[in-house]
Amino acid sequence: MFSYRIDFWVQFFVSIAVEIAIAYFLWSSIYSTEGASRISGYSLSMMILYYVFAAFGGRLVRGNERMIIATDIYDGGLTKYLLYPVRYVYVIGAFALAFDTVTLLQMAIGLSTMFAVFGLPAGFEFHWMNMLMGTTACFMASILYFIIYVALDFVAFWVDTVWGLSMMFRFSIQFLSGFFLPLELFPKPLQRAIYYTPFPYIGAEPIKMFLGRSSWPQWVHANMMVMLWIIPMAGLMQLLWWRGVKNYSGVGI
Repeated sequence: MFSYRIDFWVQFFVSIAVEIAIAYFLWSSIYSTEGASRISGYSLSMMILYYVFAAFGGRLVRGNERMIIATDIYDGGLTKYLLYPVRYVYVIGAFALAFDTVTLLQMAIGLSTMFAVFGLPAGFEFHWMNMLMGTTACFMASILYFIIYVALDFVAFWVDTVWGLSMMFRFSIQFLSGFFLPLELFPKPLQRAIYYTPFPYIGAEPIKMFLGRSSWPQWVHANMMVMLWIIPMAGLMQLLWWRGVKNYSGVGI
């Protein structure tokens, strides 16, 4: 990860800056056009802060999405991992944990710099407990996201490409979890339907915790919901692995 350190840090902060800049100009225009001081309970400053935490928290949840699993299956690189005295999922899980740890460091540096330069937005009070709640919720969400992502990549045992499936999953996560838009902006019936899925607990709920709009009971509820989704998805991932590795030939492309 640090082989090209300058490139690594520049890519991270430039991408974050672009996301926040787009959100700022977009919502500034919307608030000025509507002549509203609040939209769905968010002032302009709090709406921008929502996207700040969405940008940092989203990278923490999504981790490193480089389709390394599908690539290992297609080019035969999986063979060497089958000879290791540890399961393949544990190896790639260690990769994901390393990426999340470094992302957490980047997040701390980025937020500290932003708050020091621009100050705290009006209506926002910084509390370490909120940061702790949001960070732990993001880590729990990252486990669920990792399991689903791995399960999708295991489909590569049967099909020639999983790129389209992975892109569909990423877009669904971005849209339905609240990374693109706060879920409060969705119609009420759609909001209720979304909360029957794991998506809100991957994005919207951790972001609310960072913003101080959540409580410890809600934190417990969100993490319990994530755990309830982790169990069946982990079973599906394991089933796909057992079935898929029997089809694996390791001939490469």
